[in-house]
Amino acid sequence: MPLLEARNTYKPFEYPWAYEFWKRQQQVHWMPEEVPLGEDCRDWAQKISEHERNLLTQIFRFFTQADVEVQNCYHE
Repeated sequence: MPLLEARNTYKPFEYPWAYEFWKRQQQVHWMPEEVPLGEDCRDWAQKISEHERNLLTQIFRFFTQADVEVQNCYHE
């Protein structure tokens, strides 16, 4: 069966090796629901100093801009 031909069923997989690679790839990164972030907002507001908050904000800005630059390279 051609790769781009529509199928009526999800399983059985035509390319089981590709599905296994996808499952392994999904284990390489974490998903937001896997990490408890419930106290982070409170910690940000109450536990860290203004200096620490400013430093973290600058780091977040750097990584955000770096991600934008990487994305731009994909579309050039």
